[in-house]
Amino acid sequence: MQKPNYLPAMSYLLVTSFFSEWNQLSAPLVINTLLIWVWAKMSNLNNSQHPKSTIYNAGIVIGICTFFYLPSFSFTMFAIVSLIILRPLKAAEIFIAIIGIITPWYFLASWLFLTNKLYSFYPSGLGITYPSFQLMSITLTGLILILVMIIIGGFFVQSVSSKQVVQVRKNWGLMLLYLLIALATPFFDSIHQIEYWLLALVPAAAFISCAFYYPRIRWIPAMLHWVLVAFVLYAQYFHK
Repeated sequence: MQKPNYLPAMSYLLVTSFFSEWNQLSAPLVINTLLIWVWAKMSNLNNSQHPKSTIYNAGIVIGICTFFYLPSFSFTMFAIVSLIILRPLKAAEIFIAIIGIITPWYFLASWLFLTNKLYSFYPSGLGITYPSFQLMSITLTGLILILVMIIIGGFFVQSVSSKQVVQVRKNWGLMLLYLLIALATPFFDSIHQIEYWLLALVPAAAFISCAFYYPRIRWIPAMLHWVLVAFVLYAQYFHK
């Protein structure tokens, strides 16, 4: 954005309050915190004095995320495509990212081997599935509200993109990639619950914050904000 602000953080707190599954401590919530760090490091990669160390550390964090939620392996694609988008293509850097992602699993395999438990270990949780939760009217309404806000924010991002420097446009492209991967990740889980769509709320909050930031008519973002607040109050306190 044109200047620092707290709108993305406010948007994230707001949309994670939509459903009870999203506002309690869970594996996706922990992963979101780690992936915010990964995105920040990858988006500033060109300004890093030690890019290879940054890439390796980002890979390690993604590898740690898979310990919390195995289908988050899909963010390996995020790391690789980020390098292709942000930097001149170098096979060595992609290899470093993959090595970083594998590193936590290497240490786990070493420990299992030393304790003679390697052959009894089986990572579970992967599988191509469809949503197993009931899409009730309140859930559908909340998801539609989030989708509409993302579209509005995306429209404003696109409308101001011509005024942004190339690096900023690349970062927004990276954020869109993050959103698409996060939306697809729960479909690779053997148990597909709505709580795992929490992974998509970090990039969604970035786009939603633009719907609050860019409109020139100030009552429009205020109205959008209070519509979302009203939905949270209804969904959490009045809906049964």
